[in-house]
Amino acid sequence: MAKLVVLKVGEGSFEQGFPVTMQIGEEGDAPAVQTLGKLPPAPEIPQYYNCWQSAYLCLGHSTRLEAKPVQVTNVSVIEDCWHAVQILRNRLNSWIHSESFRAIREKWLEKLLPSDEIRAILQTEDLVLQRLPWHFCDLFERYPKAELALSGPAYERVKQISQTKDKVNIL
Repeated sequence: MAKLVVLKVGEGSFEQGFPVTMQIGEEGDAPAVQTLGKLPPAPEIPQYYNCWQSAYLCLGHSTRLEAKPVQVTNVSVIEDCWHAVQILRNRLNSWIHSESFRAIREKWLEKLLPSDEIRAILQTEDLVLQRLPWHFCDLFERYPKAELALSGPAYERVKQISQTKDKVNIL
């Protein structure tokens, strides 16, 4: 059965840090594990993110999918983008390797196997946290069947209506 991981990031800032609660359980069941931690202050991460976005936009790719009549390749611009993403990736990984986030990281590694199908939900109101490329973090790179979704902290569960037929159709 698939695993559900919910990372609830509380109110905070990159200057003060963010409290984080992680819940792990089977898909459709109540969480079996809950762990608390904190992402420490990292005021440089929004700057690295902006550098990466600027380098990406310099590639000339649209943020929308569309066909281009002629593709122009500028190697130095591509290398700048690649360099910016490597810096951001390294900084994100060092951020989640921090001592204050250690309990969450260790519980993740203890309870989840690389072969598990994992649906991770990041719940936060912070727009920069939502925009960060979390799939670059080594936690997600180790789990090829993991997917990440974003959510606000407030939500309502939608009740699924199952339609049953009174008649049985026989072909």
